[in-house]
Amino acid sequence: MITYQIMTRHPFDIQECTEGTGAACGSTYLVDGFEDLLRKKLGRHADEILIEKELTRARQYFETAIKCQFNPYDAYGNQEWEIQFPANRKDYPECDLREGYLKLRKYILVVWSWR
Repeated sequence: MITYQIMTRHPFDIQECTEGTGAACGSTYLVDGFEDLLRKKLGRHADEILIEKELTRARQYFETAIKCQFNPYDAYGNQEWEIQFPANRKDYPECDLREGYLKLRKYILVVWSWR
């Protein structure tokens, strides 16, 4: 478990204030929740698109990019991320998956995180 302190809201800056213990805590559940979000966003196509390799890649991208860049205090920001699914050759416009990239917007992540 790691605890962070908010240093400034604008620009959003946090710092680790305790040493991590390695137990399965909030971060692990956050990544699991991200997988649930992907499955909901992809709907009936989820099992076809989220093969093991692609799901691992998406989870890593969430850990290294989205989670680190997400700023809940930026009310006017248009944060948007594209998650690559290169094994997928089809477009699913209803899911915002086009040319191998799934778009996620800040609004979707905020709504999901409050559930």
